[in-house]
Amino acid sequence: MRAWSYIKKVSNFEFYSVLDYIKKFGEGKREDFEKVLLDKLPYVLDKSQKQNKIKNNLQALRKQAEIEPQRKIWKMSKPADYTFFRRSLDIF
Repeated sequence: MRAWSYIKKVSNFEFYSVLDYIKKFGEGKREDFEKVLLDKLPYVLDKSQKQNKIKNNLQALRKQAEIEPQRKIWKMSKPADYTFFRRSLDIF
């Protein structure tokens, strides 16, 4: 198995690990995710590359509106508020 194909497979694992961690504990800092994931990432990456990978995955999850930062703490995003949408449908 090539190293880069392995890295792609691990990437999905990271997303699930971060989300599972936050769902279980309610919140987490980047240092918490690094403690859990650094030793699970491929050995072909050095420590700074692994840290960047975790940081990039956190940002990707933020852009997907899965999680949101509150200062240095990451939490699950609040569910969308559809009350405005429901009220606009009641007009018709």
